Amino acid sequence: VRFAELAYLIKPQKCRAYVMNLLPLLIAVCTREDEAIQESLIGAMPKIVTVLGPFFSESELHSFLRNLFDILVSKLSSSRRMAAECITSLCHSCLKPGIFYSISLEKMLVLTVTDDASSHVLIGGFLGLRKILVSVSELPRKEEDQYFFNLDHVSVLFLVIFRSLSHSDHNVITAALSTLQTLIEQNGRQLSALLRGNVGNWNARFSGKKLGDFMVGTRHSNKNMLLATEIEEGAFSIEMEDLCKGLFREEGVLLTEAALFLSAKFLVRDGVMVKGVRVSVKSLVINCLTELTVISPDLLSHHLSHLPATFKTNCDPMLQGNIMALCGTYILHFLEKSYYLGWSNYCEDYMKIFIENIKDESSKVHKACCDATKICIPALMKTKHCDSVINLIESLLPLHLSSYWLVKTSLLEVIKEINFTYLHCFSDRARYLQKEVLSALFVMLKDEDVRVQSACSSCFATITD
Repeated sequence: VRFAELAYLIKPQKCRAYVMNLLPLLIAVCTREDEAIQESLIGAMPKIVTVLGPFFSESELHSFLRNLFDILVSKLSSSRRMAAECITSLCHSCLKPGIFYSISLEKMLVLTVTDDASSHVLIGGFLGLRKILVSVSELPRKEEDQYFFNLDHVSVLFLVIFRSLSHSDHNVITAALSTLQTLIEQNGRQLSALLRGNVGNWNARFSGKKLGDFMVGTRHSNKNMLLATEIEEGAFSIEMEDLCKGLFREEGVLLTEAALFLSAKFLVRDGVMVKGVRVSVKSLVINCLTELTVISPDLLSHHLSHLPATFKTNCDPMLQGNIMALCGTYILHFLEKSYYLGWSNYCEDYMKIFIENIKDESSKVHKACCDATKICIPALMKTKHCDSVINLIESLLPLHLSSYWLVKTSLLEVIKEINFTYLHCFSDRARYLQKEVLSALFVMLKDEDVRVQSACSSCFATITD
């Protein structure tokens, strides 16, 4: 840990010598199955790798990655987290990030597609994929590296995720859903074209092909290096058609079919809430549907309109918050796509859900109301429906007396988004609202919690600028 903190001081001309001497030691310490050591390495290894990564030779990178992938499928969760962090940092800092990201991503895809893989192998594979997806989004896309994460990879990963949602271990399902959420968040543009297509066309993409046909990084690397084990060679021969059989209806649009699959399997089936599904799983499913709504707002209003009504008064605050975030996301992107000229009864209905949930006793629900309002209020401010906006804000204002400081700071974040100049132009009620807002701000400015005072001061500065 101390070495990691001082690693940035190593002179570049000495880094190569450090790599040659330290690599066996780094591999040895990473393989220690001691939870305390692994927890320390989670923070330390990325700092070391970031400095020394550019000085690894290709053979050293392959050697280190091979050992890290063995650790990635460890039964110890801290070992898996350490390996995922280290693999990502190593790929990001090496001289050929595109190639090694591609190789690592494909290795993880192989881990998650193997039929007889144990739960900890699948969880490790999905964990590594999530880390890579986030890291890849931060990497400059150089022309020579554009092949490392393409539409083929996205297609295979999307298929592998949905295939894993029928696993008997809820931890694998949670890992797969978390990966799906990250995939949509980080690759929305690539996914948009894919998901808007017909399921039949998507299946045709895999027709007559094996998994190995989609492994671009493998074709650009030495077959005797990282991916040349017998198990992986066997996985490459898997027929893609066998993986996608029975998942979605051939005649449907992939985006719609995927959303309906998630909803029916984990949330609501035949008008009845699905039983026996953990709250954490339901929460992740709703989050995934929220990300899909970003791509197509009509998905919620045309195909999943039953969800907000089903979960709006759910006894679990987390799910209530998730549903309100879904509604807020719909309002934002529906109005954006209509250039703020369109209006939908669903917008009105979803704002009513926010107002109803303010009456809930849970502070977590109150905070979620504020967070959901913050998502959509900038878009609502640009429409002609100012009275609806004013009703919503007036309903939120009593929360300035909440005993929970996070509720107050969340309310202040909403108030920051209010454009009173605009409201004055379109509604006679704006003057009264402004007076009420200022009164609430003066109360919070005297709050005992310094965090509320600070947030209130910042809010004052914003709305009076």
